[in-house]
Amino acid sequence: GVVGRRLSPADREGLLADYHRPYRQAVCAAVEEGLRRRGAVTLLSVHSFTPRLKGVVRNVDVAVLYDPARPAEGRLADAILAPFAAAGLRVRRNYPYRGVSDGVATALRRRFDRAGERLVPVEIEYSHRLFDGGWRPARLAELTAEGIAAFKG
Repeated sequence: GVVGRRLSPADREGLLADYHRPYRQAVCAAVEEGLRRRGAVTLLSVHSFTPRLKGVVRNVDVAVLYDPARPAEGRLADAILAPFAAAGLRVRRNYPYRGVSDGVATALRRRFDRAGERLVPVEIEYSHRLFDGGWRPARLAELTAEGIAAFKG
């Protein structure tokens, strides 16, 4: 991101070594274990985003990034977004980023390609506007859990 471009190569490598790689390795190990033990894994990666980037307003409150070529991911995205839409929030799919852009879910799809529909990774995106507007993280978690509970695989 923008911050990464401002870092010296040594500082950037330090962040990658201290945070990025260990996180990705831990997630991959957990997915591998879940596939081995249970035969299937649904993985949610949660992020937040700025409501304005480079002068462009992002008109969304909650989004889910997923691979449209994978039907189970689309069904999970729909299930997660439904409670937010019912609460009057603006929801979108694959926005403000594409669900197949570089990220945790995309890396997992590549690594565990053989898992097919047994691996359902999506990324949930919450706008910073929600937190600035008084939405409590616990309420967002409740709505997210409601959507996940409705997911039928």
